[in-house]
Order: sequence, then structure tokens, then C-alpha cells
Amino acid sequence: GKNHQIKNMVKAIGFPSKRLTRIRFGCLSIEGLKEGEVRELTEQELKELYEQVKESQDAGTGRIIE
Repeated sequence: GKNHQIKNMVKAIGFPSKRLTRIRFGCLSIEGLKEGEVRELTEQELKELYEQVKESQDAGTGRIIE
């Protein structure tokens, strides 16, 4: 997946990584959350996620494009 790809990319330029942490996915961010904390998505976040899914399906990729 993307995590493995990024680890390989940074290793190739001489910066091996031990761990990657996703801080953002599309319009969603972990900003303001403590480790292990969760929250409900806002109406706006849900709307944007649905739009991203529709756009990716329209593009024929089946993947969300960031």
C-alpha cells in the first residue's frame, strides 16, 4: 500500500523510516485529537468524502484521489 511505497521512497534517498503516522486522509485530519481519541464526522466532512468517492468512481479508478 501507500505506507510501504513511502517507506521505500525515503529509504531510496537514504532516510530509512521505522514508522509512519497518517495525519490526514482527504479532508479529514487528526489535528486536535489525542492518541486513541475518536470523534464523529461533521456533516461537511461526510459530504466531502462522498464527493471524493463519486469523483473517483467517475474517473474509473475505484480509488480516492488525494
